Amino acid sequence: MERKNWSSAIPSVRHSFFRKQSRIANFALMGAEASLQTLVRKTKPPTVKVVDTQCEPIVLMHGFAGFKNIGWGDIQLFDYFNGIQRILTRTGYQVFAPEVSPFNTPLDRARDWLHQIEKIREEAGAEKVHLIAHSQGGLDARVLIAPCNSAKDTPLGPLMGLGYAPQIASLTTVGTPHLGTELVDRLDEARTEKRVILKGLVDFLSIATWIYKGEPQDAYTALNMLSREYMTKHFNRIIGDAPSVPCYAIAGDPQRGKRVNPLMFDSYETLRAVTRQQGGGPNDGLVTVESALFGNLPEAYYKQPFSSPVDEARPHWQVLGVVNADHVGQVGIPLQFPSNEDFDHFAMFSGMAQLLDPGYQAEMKLEPDGRWSRQRKTRIPKAKKNIKPMEEEGRHGEGI
Repeated sequence: MERKNWSSAIPSVRHSFFRKQSRIANFALMGAEASLQTLVRKTKPPTVKVVDTQCEPIVLMHGFAGFKNIGWGDIQLFDYFNGIQRILTRTGYQVFAPEVSPFNTPLDRARDWLHQIEKIREEAGAEKVHLIAHSQGGLDARVLIAPCNSAKDTPLGPLMGLGYAPQIASLTTVGTPHLGTELVDRLDEARTEKRVILKGLVDFLSIATWIYKGEPQDAYTALNMLSREYMTKHFNRIIGDAPSVPCYAIAGDPQRGKRVNPLMFDSYETLRAVTRQQGGGPNDGLVTVESALFGNLPEAYYKQPFSSPVDEARPHWQVLGVVNADHVGQVGIPLQFPSNEDFDHFAMFSGMAQLLDPGYQAEMKLEPDGRWSRQRKTRIPKAKKNIKPMEEEGRHGEGI
């Protein structure tokens, strides 16, 4: 039997290996360069025009696992509401982006928000503020403004409203799971060993964040509160709306896989494959359109009429639109390569500020790309108000 001389094949194998590694390295460098370009493009605000605004201060409320900014040392890459605070401040609005516990229940976080907003109102000399909340931040805001009653017991702890509505001019939620997210219910139904691993991971995040921030966290309870079962059977039955506070909702639906960042592609496809009656359907990778709009679906969005296993639709909430963005893309966090060119988060948030500004009189409609169509664009002369101007850009939780 002829013995194959493997030594003669070694050089070609070695050369082939290094050629392959070289191609991978080149691709990685190209990807890193493109990602950096995406980061700069998504973080750098466009040129803005300063306006004479009558708008009350705007408070940006982050979601689950929220943060102030991401960076190394003195080098900052981006903040949670990526560049939004800076562009709106430069436009003439008073905008604040405070930070609260990243992993905690809506009630605990709502109490933190209350203290932060009290400081903001004092600094700005404002009676009321507008809230723009992303993801779980919208649930925190609902607890904050809900009528204050005695705490009700739930399977995940006590829950009650804080009655802060008199100090809130409006609430706008973006990608908030008002009806919960089926993904959390499915995690709970997973096999025991997977549940144990998940709980261990979430508990680790709680402990690590506790050590880092110096305050206790409860990520596992907070995560389970986002389930459809908890939201529909407990949260929404206890936390009511405050009629004096106008409420708006925005949902995300990339519609195409290429608009979804890789970290959320599997969950995006999972929810798309689940029926609406089971909590699925069009979604942003974490939250369905139906949940984000509190059941108030635009008639043109679905051919079939709205049907939910629980009558959860809240007519008090006004739908602003559905945008072509995944869950993190809604606030401009640059996790996608190539970037989603079909959505502009700067345009969406700038339009939201104009919508809330009583001096900006126009018929406004949010388009899927984040831009707004306008008609009868006029401005009312600014009334004199005794509001102390911000001494420093982004005083509370500046991101940029």
